[in-house]
Amino acid sequence: MKYRTRSWFPVLLSLLVLGAFLSVPQAASADIDGPTISDGCMQTAFGTPVTNANRLNCTANDIKLSKATSVSPSTCVEGTFFDLTATFETVVTANARYDAGFFFRTDGGTNARGDGTDATGTCSLSQLNGASLTDGGKNLDGDTCWDLNAGTYSLTFEILHVFCHDSDADGFLNLPNCTSWHSNQGTACTVGNTDETDAKPDTKSKCVCDDTFQVPVTVESPTGAVSKTATKAVVTYEVTVTNNSATRTVKINSVVDDVYGDLTTKAGAPTACSTLIGAQLAPGATSTACQFTGEYLNPGTGGDKKNIVTAQLEDTGNGAKASVTGFTTINVNLA
Repeated sequence: MKYRTRSWFPVLLSLLVLGAFLSVPQAASADIDGPTISDGCMQTAFGTPVTNANRLNCTANDIKLSKATSVSPSTCVEGTFFDLTATFETVVTANARYDAGFFFRTDGGTNARGDGTDATGTCSLSQLNGASLTDGGKNLDGDTCWDLNAGTYSLTFEILHVFCHDSDADGFLNLPNCTSWHSNQGTACTVGNTDETDAKPDTKSKCVCDDTFQVPVTVESPTGAVSKTATKAVVTYEVTVTNNSATRTVKINSVVDDVYGDLTTKAGAPTACSTLIGAQLAPGATSTACQFTGEYLNPGTGGDKKNIVTAQLEDTGNGAKASVTGFTTINVNLA
């Protein structure tokens, strides 16, 4: 099937109609084309500014796209524009519905009519072009916009510059749309009329809209995962030694940590740690603080870690020695 371009951002469409009166098959083929409406949708064609008197209510149901039966492409990327070819099952419930028009909201908006106060929105408009209609095609009123009798049709549209958007967050493209028609045989219609007014409904009720219409195009969004793992926990420790004797003076012979070793010779330990050796503590006195840093072992497991510091004290009067201990417990929550 060959398609032709009418204007910038055109909607190039082809139509294969399997027409029927009720369920009786009736073969037909047709070209369909129409421009993109850059400044409004069906409400714009019907009339603006929008008032209660001219606001479309679209209560009729004579021509309706019931579902999309096939699409190409089958995926699109959220937030981008793409060209869509889709086949729609179209149900016509009455004979002699003239000048069918198909409006698709292509800018990602959720209101098919485009009936805000200023009738904003971008839609594509497609009309039946009878130039190549054969085998049961309908030209019931003699103008260039062709017509439909009751039946179920299969309409294939190529709709350009569709915004990829999943407005109801179910993973599939939403394509709000409206269909219009004329019930009056005498209403003139020319395919591709530049102001699209030939496709407007006869009255504000002679149309049908579906704001949540969905087509089976999977909307793909960027996805990924973030992993955060603790590989090292560095802790600052402070050690002091206290003489608990009420009468005896002691000196410090050594300060050793069961994890980090001899603190007075530990690499990177400050001078305050080495000066503990030989320091004398009067009864009840406490040494200066020795601070050092150490890595938390096995950070991948988290939890508590207890380490013990042992100081050897010597009585300066009689040489008696004693070992005293202290410990600290840290917890690293790696969740």
